Amino acid sequence: MLKSFKIHVSKIFLTDQDEKEDMKLLAENAPKVVEKMQEIEKKELQQQTKPVQKTDDDKYTLDHTIVVYLMGP
Repeated sequence: MLKSFKIHVSKIFLTDQDEKEDMKLLAENAPKVVEKMQEIEKKELQQQTKPVQKTDDDKYTLDHTIVVYLMGP
């Protein structure tokens, strides 16, 4: 689908500092989203039998084309 609509997407890996800044901005602008993320993370931790190690590959954001398509019936 991305190719059909000529949408560019790239994965950008975040440093620890980038991740902290992103979370700070998210907490300031969308606190309910942060609360929901924390709830989900807590549930996942409770369901796991062994701890999961996060790697640097797990910290990323997506950069994409800024285009809006309006589609009718």
